[in-house]
Amino acid sequence: MPPEVQSWPSHVLTYRASDLIRYAAASGDFNPIHYDSESARSAGLPGIVVHGMLNMAVVGRYLDMMTQGRYRPREWKARFKGFVQPDQAVRLDGKMKRHDPDGALVVAVTITIVGEVKPALVAEAVLIPSTPRDRDDG
Repeated sequence: MPPEVQSWPSHVLTYRASDLIRYAAASGDFNPIHYDSESARSAGLPGIVVHGMLNMAVVGRYLDMMTQGRYRPREWKARFKGFVQPDQAVRLDGKMKRHDPDGALVVAVTITIVGEVKPALVAEAVLIPSTPRDRDDG
């Protein structure tokens, strides 16, 4: 059994405006704070901000990448603590907090803007082993 706390490799990415456009089209979230600087600033934001749920989707992909698809979320929760803007590099850091006797992994993930200390997102997930049906692309 792995140690109780195990850090995972960090992953760095940068959202581009085109990522926000594609996410808006896929999700139907066309709130102007995600594409119009004036609307974002009038809402009290520093400028255009990345969709919170796009950050959550990236966390999901990071979890899948780190577990090589062998686990899937049973539950997860997140706290949005700041805003990510396009063209800012962000770092995902993960830590397996424990491996439960039932096979579940409890994992903590943060998204932090590179160069800043305070995370923009803090998430915790309980992952359970995937079944062959979960991995079926058909």
